[in-house]
Amino acid sequence: MGYVVDFADLHFGEWRPFLIFNVADAAITIGVLILLARALLIREKRPDPS
Repeated sequence: MGYVVDFADLHFGEWRPFLIFNVADAAITIGVLILLARALLIREKRPDPS
């Protein structure tokens, strides 16, 4: 078809609980948030100096 659709309009009948959003931008944002959470919350265990 010559184009890529990357917007999602999620709705149930006439009820639209979600905004229309760009799937690629949402994936990048979620990925960055996961990387930040891992960097800030997960600490490596130091070897015991005995």
